[in-house]
Amino acid sequence: MGSPDPMQIDGMGGTYSSTSKVMVIEPGPGDAVTYWFAQIGIDDRVVDWSGNCGNLTTAIAPFAIDEGLVPVHDDLTRVRLVNGNTGVEICAEVHTLRDAPPHPADSPSPACPAPVPPSSHGT
Repeated sequence: MGSPDPMQIDGMGGTYSSTSKVMVIEPGPGDAVTYWFAQIGIDDRVVDWSGNCGNLTTAIAPFAIDEGLVPVHDDLTRVRLVNGNTGVEICAEVHTLRDAPPHPADSPSPACPAPVPPSSHGT
């Protein structure tokens, strides 16, 4: 991430706390996916593992499906998420097609007012 460096020119953080975040993901326990959130210091050599980020949490289930950490189930795949920082469990639902990656444009995020229209992908 390029810390500690107030400009983070050798990393990808971009000098803002809102862009200096990391999610670490692993399969388990059982059929769940465990994830940890880390807030990276910008001008201090520190990694804070005590919090969470709702926006990044919405990406965990589609990522887990895409990476094969959980199986796809027909049109709707439910993924149990366990926050390793807090122990909180979340049940995420992702619109899927069997043997196909998740389609983020079809899955609304609590952080967004509406799904992203397909025509705006990659722009």
